[in-house]
Amino acid sequence: MNIDKLQFPIVWQTSIIALGQKPDRKEDIIRAFASLALELSSISRGRSSSAGHYEAWHIVANIPDRQRLNAIKKVLTEMPGIKMVL
Repeated sequence: MNIDKLQFPIVWQTSIIALGQKPDRKEDIIRAFASLALELSSISRGRSSSAGHYEAWHIVANIPDRQRLNAIKKVLTEMPGIKMVL
């Protein structure tokens, strides 16, 4: 994603790779978006790794400006157990 060419507001579709077996991961992600007053359109758990150590989460959110896009990416990246924000 070339962030310099984005025209806000945007509908941001992303995936997160996280350590598996955390029952409240979805709620943690929802709280992260709510803390920045961002509208989360959908969140769904994707596939788990074959050994179950990792799981994917698919997210669609409305992002009004570049500052909040940067902020939510930072918040998600710093959450315990999150390995990657794609």
